Amino acid sequence: MKNLRMKKYFLFFMVVYLFFAHTVVYAAGELPKYTGVSGEIEKYLCAPTDASKDQGNTPGVGTSNAAANNSASQDLYRCINQLYKFAIILGSSIAVFFVVVAGYIYMSADGNQESVDKAKDILISSITAMVILLGGFLLLKAINPDLIEFKSIQPPSVELDATGWNQIPPPVVQPGTGTTTPGGSGTGTGMQEQQARKYFQDNGISINAQPPQTMLQGLQPNIAAEIVNLKQKCGCTVIVTGGTEPGHAAGTYGHSNGYKLDLGLNTKLDDYIKANYKNIGPRSGDNAMQYQNTATGAIYALESNHWDIVRR
Repeated sequence: MKNLRMKKYFLFFMVVYLFFAHTVVYAAGELPKYTGVSGEIEKYLCAPTDASKDQGNTPGVGTSNAAANNSASQDLYRCINQLYKFAIILGSSIAVFFVVVAGYIYMSADGNQESVDKAKDILISSITAMVILLGGFLLLKAINPDLIEFKSIQPPSVELDATGWNQIPPPVVQPGTGTTTPGGSGTGTGMQEQQARKYFQDNGISINAQPPQTMLQGLQPNIAAEIVNLKQKCGCTVIVTGGTEPGHAAGTYGHSNGYKLDLGLNTKLDDYIKANYKNIGPRSGDNAMQYQNTATGAIYALESNHWDIVRR
C-alpha cells in the first residue's frame, strides 16, 4: 500500500514538472529554426558583433544617441539574457535528471527502506529546486516582465563644448553686402537673402516661407551660426519661421536689425533646449520662459507657438 502511494506521488511530481517545463519553453519564446551548427554556436556563445559593420564613425551622432555608431552596443545585455534563460533550462534539466534517478532508485529498492528514503530525499530536493527556480521566474514575470529582461545600460550623451568640431563658424560677410529690412536701423553688414538661405539649406535647416512672409535679408552672421550650431548638436528638425521681415517689435537687437530669429516648436528641439541650456527665468513683459546658451550668450525665449532667439 505504501509503495503504491509513493508511485502516485512520483507520477504527480512528473506531471507538475511537465507543466512547468512547458511554461519555461513558452516564456522563452518560439524555438529558433535550425541555422546550422556554426549559427547556433555563435548565438549561444554570445559571439560579439562587428562594431564597425556597415557603419562609419559619424561625428555628432553621439550627442543624441551615444551608441549610434556601435552596432555591438546591445551585445552585453543580449548575452546576459541568453545566459539567464540558458541557466533556467540547464537547472530544470538537472532537476529532471535527479527526478529520474530518484524514480529509478525507488523502483529498484525492492523493499529496502534505506533506498526508499534516499529516493524520497532526492525526489523532494529536486522538486523543491524546480519550484524555487521556475516559481521565481514566473513570479517575477507576473510582477513586471522587465525584471527578467535586462536592458541596455547607456550613459547619458555628452554635449561637446563650444570649441568642439561642431561649433559652426559664422559665414564671412563683407561690410555693406547686406541691407536691413525696411524700417530697420542696422549698419548694413548683414547677410544677403540668398546667402542666408543657402547657408541654412546647406546645413539642413528649413525656412517656412519665401519673402516677403519670411525674410533673411540683413541677418547677422552670429545668429545664423547659432541656429546651425543648434541643428548640429540637437540632430532634430529646425524650421525658421521668422526673420527680418517687417511686423516684429522694434529694438536695437531685434528682428529688423538681424539679431533675432524665430524657430517652430517640436518636441525633440524643445526638450534639447530645456535640457542643455540654462533656465534664466521669465522674460519681462510677456513672461516667456528663457534659456541661455552659456557658451555663446544666445537667449531662447519660449513663446506661445515658437522659439524667439536673440544673439548679439
